Parts: sequence; C-alpha cells; structure tokens
Amino acid sequence: MSEPILLDRTSHGESGDDRLLRLNEVLKLIPVSKSSWWKGIENGIYPEPVKIGLKSVAWRYRDIKQLLEHGISLDNRSNGP
Repeated sequence: MSEPILLDRTSHGESGDDRLLRLNEVLKLIPVSKSSWWKGIENGIYPEPVKIGLKSVAWRYRDIKQLLEHGISLDNRSNGP
C-alpha cells in the first residue's frame, strides 16, 4: 500500500495551512516536472522542503498556497527575471 500524498502532521485543532504536502501533491498544484521543481528549489524560486524522515521530505501547505496566490514572492527569491 502506498503512503498517502497529503499528510497532516499537526496537532488537532490547528489550521489547515499547517498541513504538509508530498511532492506528488505539490506537482498537482504546480504543474512542472520533478526536475524543474528541484532546479527551482536550487535557484530559490520554489520553497525549501521540510525533512519528515531520513529520506522523506514534504512542503508546508501555507508556502505552496502563498506561491499559488502571489506568484514567486517567498523569502530567499532572486530579484531577476
């Protein structure tokens, strides 16, 4: 059985913005290839992942939501085109 794509690692009662998204779920929201996504992280275009295990990472829903709502305006972004 595969691991769920959408993870909620928050305590009960916290905002949905605290959810964690796995890569497959992020790429459903931001339609780029995996290699483009990782290159975008290296270049400071996309948010850094959060380590959730030895070999597992996820992204904060609030960071992805901000990216979708406001474009590439998160911290540590380059000012060039």
